[in-house]
Amino acid sequence: MYSTKDIHVIEDLRNAGSIAHVIVDGKEMCLKAGGSKGEDAGQRELNCLWEITKSPHTAAIRVPKLLGLITTPENGNTIGFLVEYIPVSETWELSTLGSIDDVSAVDECRRKKWASQVRDTVGLLHKIGVTWGDGKASKVLIHRETDDAWLIDFGGGWTEGWVDEELSGTVKGDEAAVRKIIEYLQIS
Repeated sequence: MYSTKDIHVIEDLRNAGSIAHVIVDGKEMCLKAGGSKGEDAGQRELNCLWEITKSPHTAAIRVPKLLGLITTPENGNTIGFLVEYIPVSETWELSTLGSIDDVSAVDECRRKKWASQVRDTVGLLHKIGVTWGDGKASKVLIHRETDDAWLIDFGGGWTEGWVDEELSGTVKGDEAAVRKIIEYLQIS
């Protein structure tokens, strides 16, 4: 458990602080806070991350690991959680697969590596009974130092053109997302 008073925000990453790069006890982390509007998505993500954390495959699953819950000092209410911070390109041109302007300009070996990592990670998720939910290129971070693909956002949902609504949150939906990502990366 971490108190909000012990969290120092470095950078707001999205939605007025709902996702932020933070420092806690001298360690970089990613904060995900939720309101009542995103309560179901936040709970789904927390449940998925917990299943990943307790899995024997946790080290091999390229997903930011759950580090703890965030509470308020006033009443101890849980308002979010902390996960590993995955450093991405400082200029954001290669922060996610979805941010790549010209995929064909990226070396094919790198694209194949990312496709394989996404496929393998989703396979391990399914092995432990977890689905990604709303898989797409913009939800794959590229680690700045290792050039590895990391899957993010287990809140569920669906995105037109990536996963059909009726397949959202299913193994078949994840498989469709992986196929679309491989197609997006122009890997045959």
